[in-house]
Amino acid sequence: MKSIFIGGSQRSGTTMLQLLLCQCEQVNPMIHEAQILYAYVQAYRIGKSRFNIDGKDYFRDENAYLEFNRRWFEDFIESISGMYSGLQYLVLKNPRLTRNFVELAELNDDMLFIVIVRDPRDVIASMIQVGHRLYKYDQSDTQAQLYMSRNISEMSKFFLSFYLPLFTEQASEMRSRLRIIRYENLVQNTSSVLLELGEFCGLNLSDIESAQVMDTGNFSLDKRTEYSKAWNSGYYGKAVDSSRIGRYKQELTQNEIAEVEKKCADFMLQFGYFEHT
Repeated sequence: MKSIFIGGSQRSGTTMLQLLLCQCEQVNPMIHEAQILYAYVQAYRIGKSRFNIDGKDYFRDENAYLEFNRRWFEDFIESISGMYSGLQYLVLKNPRLTRNFVELAELNDDMLFIVIVRDPRDVIASMIQVGHRLYKYDQSDTQAQLYMSRNISEMSKFFLSFYLPLFTEQASEMRSRLRIIRYENLVQNTSSVLLELGEFCGLNLSDIESAQVMDTGNFSLDKRTEYSKAWNSGYYGKAVDSSRIGRYKQELTQNEIAEVEKKCADFMLQFGYFEHT
């Protein structure tokens, strides 16, 4: 079974992208975010970085440590796939894992990665809206405090932190297994982007109709906590549309927009977002 991991910043469209891929019969039904895997991969990353201090008494060498972790990762994937019969592909996502895609790539040679990027001005505007909802639920929540602070410099740095590890020298070996798409292209030209992703992954995505209400599988908003519900945009499971492009103009001040454009200038240039100011 081939594994496909979806990544990107929070509020960039990772859930929508996973939901679209999970409409394919070759793929698992939509399932909840892979939070538990994030903890496992973090442990692997920390152990690798501290191997000469903490690991050499427990593993013969760093390669033995890697092989140990590759085995548990294979068991993890088999455990999930065993819950759903007839699968050819497993599609998982967790935005925080994007920062550890280099480590994930080390754990399986066949794994593929799809990363979605979105105009950072729209992402930060969406973060602020989520912050208001989170704050009502838990005023002590660190993300609520960050989003509510409207500290655009820190929020821009937080946004970029999801993507920067993908452009390091350490990531060079896994880039052939990585495809980056734009949120704006996905919602405006859904069929053509899905065709591109299908060719990249080996999936038959030609029959997915983006205009229909989608099957949300095992993912139920009704069963989520109030904290989790705060992240819901209100569009979950509904038809793909492009109405949220440029929403930042109603949420951010001109000074805030200028600050995002300053802090995220390289990112915006690379992905063509200054064309849409």
